[in-house]
Amino acid sequence: MHDAGGCVLSGPLQRPMRIAVVGAGMAGLTFTRALEGAGGRARLLERAEALDSPRISGDIRVPDAGAVLVELGVHGRDIARLRAAAHTADPDYWPQQGLLLLLARGLRPGTLQLSSRVESVHHGKCGGLFCRLQGGELLGPYDLVVGAHGQFLTYDTPSLPAGLAGVAPGGRRTDSLLTVVGDARWVRRRGWDLGTARRARGANTAMLDGLELAQRVLAAAPAVGVERLKPKLGRYEAPAPRRPFYALLRASPRPSRDGYVRAALAAAGLAAACATLCAGALVGRADAQSG
Repeated sequence: MHDAGGCVLSGPLQRPMRIAVVGAGMAGLTFTRALEGAGGRARLLERAEALDSPRISGDIRVPDAGAVLVELGVHGRDIARLRAAAHTADPDYWPQQGLLLLLARGLRPGTLQLSSRVESVHHGKCGGLFCRLQGGELLGPYDLVVGAHGQFLTYDTPSLPAGLAGVAPGGRRTDSLLTVVGDARWVRRRGWDLGTARRARGANTAMLDGLELAQRVLAAAPAVGVERLKPKLGRYEAPAPRRPFYALLRASPRPSRDGYVRAALAAAGLAAACATLCAGALVGRADAQSG
């Protein structure tokens, strides 16, 4: 059976779901590890040339990292070794680079594709999502694309209803989904709070997001198609149309009035604290001179 555009309209998928993940951070790596641990497959696209970048250093707050690693099947010896490499005794903090490398080490060969900067995600003529890389290489089609790109998004996305399952522009049928996890989801649902909440639990939320989304994908029986997955997406559904996100300023919804008020109060508090410190310093200096 064909549609007006000559595309074959098939029934439920008789093959595993084709999945691409954009971004090899905490969310992307956790999702991919969980998926592969249950027999699934995905292609993980990362724009960096290596995960052991010197820019990634120090400890990061991830209170649930131990539990997530156990859930992913990471050996206890490797978890203990990573825990011992932390620079603090606080169990909530883990070595950031070591955690990323440990997650990546368990991936199947060929899953992680480095130096792959995604410039756009769009629908093919006969459905499915394609990822266009910098340089023009086209990857796909995919049934599911997981946006785990962090706070800053530099690629264009389809202008289709949230979740993207249903009909593509021009009336073409498409059974494909776009989801967001971790910081990519965070910037879609929050106004500005000066980043305090994100810094406190951003990496932890990313790992939990990746694990939960993988569990939802697996529970939806991917072999029968994405139509069973869409109702399970919930908070992981991609943004609505007419709000394509090219970078952080376009990715975030317009701050609400409460968001502006919170930002103004925080700025006023910071200014008052600085004024108090300066006044104290001047008084101390005057007392020293008079004495």
